[in-house]
Amino acid sequence: MKNIAVAVAAITLGLSMSTAFAHEYKLGSLEIVHPHARATPPNAPVSGGYMTIHNDGTEADRLLGGE
Repeated sequence: MKNIAVAVAAITLGLSMSTAFAHEYKLGSLEIVHPHARATPPNAPVSGGYMTIHNDGTEADRLLGGE
């Protein structure tokens, strides 16, 4: 389940090259609601993305990172 959470986060953040809004994604027992990210200013070393993750499964899960 950990790999699923990382993959979902990476896909979600990877698709947001500029200001982007989406409603929700569902993968197994994980649901990502309203992911969004703002455009990165020129020469900025980092950016940020925001989302809410719901886990409806019985097994705990952990987000390890995103790109």
